[in-house]
Amino acid sequence: MRPHVLTQAGLERMTDTVFVKIATRIALTTIFIGQPDWLLSATAANSTWVKDMNLAEQALHQRDWSKCERHYTDALKEARSPNGSTQRLASTLTALSLVECRQGRVSDAESLACAAVALTDKEPYGPILAKNLRVLAHAYLHANKYELCYSTLKRALAILDKAESNLTVERIYVLRMLSDVCLQRKDLAGAELFAEQLVNELERLRIHKGRFRDDLRDAHQLLATRLLQQARGFAERGDFDRAMELLKRALSLKIDHPELAVGMEELAQYSRAMQPPKPAKEQEDKQLKLAELCRLEAYALRCRLEKTPSEGRLWDSACLATLYLYQDRRTESEQWLRKAQSLIATLPETQRLATVYFSLSAVNEGLGYFPAAAEEMSKSLRIMKAHRDNYPESQIVFTKAMLDKQLAKISR
Repeated sequence: MRPHVLTQAGLERMTDTVFVKIATRIALTTIFIGQPDWLLSATAANSTWVKDMNLAEQALHQRDWSKCERHYTDALKEARSPNGSTQRLASTLTALSLVECRQGRVSDAESLACAAVALTDKEPYGPILAKNLRVLAHAYLHANKYELCYSTLKRALAILDKAESNLTVERIYVLRMLSDVCLQRKDLAGAELFAEQLVNELERLRIHKGRFRDDLRDAHQLLATRLLQQARGFAERGDFDRAMELLKRALSLKIDHPELAVGMEELAQYSRAMQPPKPAKEQEDKQLKLAELCRLEAYALRCRLEKTPSEGRLWDSACLATLYLYQDRRTESEQWLRKAQSLIATLPETQRLATVYFSLSAVNEGLGYFPAAAEEMSKSLRIMKAHRDNYPESQIVFTKAMLDKQLAKISR
C-alpha cells in the first residue's frame, strides 16, 4: 500500500486552501489599497460609480460572480465618463480583472489588468501601481505564464519596499503569490524564502495591530509545507544533511495539520529509495535517520489529530517496523509490528491493506515468527485475488510463491 501521496496536484490544492482566510479577507474584500477614494468626500458617496462599486463588492462577498461582474461593468462605464478619474478607472479595471479570472476568462482578465497598469505606470501612482501589478500577476499565474508572473510580482514588491505608507496587507498578498509562483517554477528555495518573509510580515502585523492571528498560523503552515517540499528536493539529490535540516525547521514550527503528515511520509519514501548502486554506509545511515524521523513525527502528528486509527497511522507503523528490522534493531521492530497489528485489526479491510499485510509478513519472517508470517501473507494474497483489477498478475504470483516458501519452512 502506498499512503496518500502529496502529488503536484495535491500541492496546488493545498496552497489554494491554506490561505482561504487571507484570500477571503484580503484578496476579495481589499480591492483597494488603503481607503477607497469614493470615501474621501461626502459628495463622492452619492455618485453612481460608488453605488455600482458597493453593489459589486456585496456580490463579491456572496461569491455571486455574474452579478458582481455586471455591477463592475456598470461602474467601468461610469469611470470612463467625463466624471471619472484615472484612479477610479484603474481600480475598476483591476476589480473586474479578478472577477473575470475567477470565471476562467483569463485572457480578458489579463487585458483588463494590463490596461490598469498602463494607466498608473507613472508618478504619483506607486502604491496603486503595485496593486495593479499584483492583479496582473494573478492573471499571469492562472494563464500558467510563470516567468511573467514572477517578474511582475518582483516589480510590485520593489515598489512596496520603497513606499513610505503602511502597505503591509498588500505586501502579504504579494509575498504569498511569490511563494506560489516559485513553487510552479520549481524554485523551492525561493518558495521557502518568500513564505518565510510572509510569516515575518504577518507576525509584525499581529504585534502592532493584534490582527491576523489565524492567518499567521496558516502562514506558518505554508512555510512548513514549503520546507518539506524543499527537503524532498535535497533528498532526491542525495543531500540528506540539508534535507534533515529543513525537516527539523518545519517541525520547529509546531504545526498540526494532516497535509504535513503526508509531506513527511513522502519525504521518507524518497529518503529510503534504495537505488543501485547501494550508497556508502555513512550516506545510508543518513537516509535511514531521515526516514525514521519522518515516520515517527508523521505517526505522532496523526495520533494528535485523529480520534480513530487511520490507514496512514497503520502504514507509518508498518514502515517503522520494516525500517528497524533492516537496521537489525529487533526490539524496536517488534514493538512497531505489534502496534501495526493492533491497528490493522480495527480497520475495515480494503484493497490497500494487501501491501500492509505483505510488509507485516516480511517483518514477522525476519523476526522468526514463521506461522504469523504465513498468516499475514495469506491475507495479503486473498485481498489481491479479490481485487485483481488493481494488482498485476505477476504480483499475485510472487505473493503466492512467498506464501508457499513460508509454509514450507513451517512444515520442516
